[in-house]
Amino acid sequence: MVLVTRQAPDFTAAAVLGNGEIVEKFNFKTAHQR
Repeated sequence: MVLVTRQAPDFTAAAVLGNGEIVEKFNFKTAHQR
């Protein structure tokens, strides 16, 4: 089953990563490309 069919949107926001790290300027699109 595929739930995501589009590319990630290009936005920047504060985020808490899975390891507990807080990132003030997290860009989802560039993080997804890694």
